[in-house]
Amino acid sequence: MTDADKTQIIKLKAKGYGYRKIAAELGLSENTIKSFLKRNSDACIVCGTAVIGKKYCSDKCRMEWWRKHPHRTIGMLECKCKSCGKTFYSYPSKARKYCSKACYGKSCRKEKHNDK
Repeated sequence: MTDADKTQIIKLKAKGYGYRKIAAELGLSENTIKSFLKRNSDACIVCGTAVIGKKYCSDKCRMEWWRKHPHRTIGMLECKCKSCGKTFYSYPSKARKYCSKACYGKSCRKEKHNDK
């Protein structure tokens, strides 16, 4: 198996292809594909979907994990987003004012627009 095959396997798995379809696409054995993915990729800790360099495959899985493990949020404070007003939880920080990068971006754009 070449490095190009390995890269292609990872890309196809990320697109949602199954072992059989990847094997057919690349002309490799299905067992070769299974072995490679089990050795070289991680799985989402919630649903088991293959992910590379992450713990979760999606925000949905990430939020589900945190809801099931509330003891991990001890020490977090309830905050209110400066941009949208939504309530969110964050570890104590004077710098944290927004619930997401999107709200931060919206706020920055508004400030730049108002400065003109």
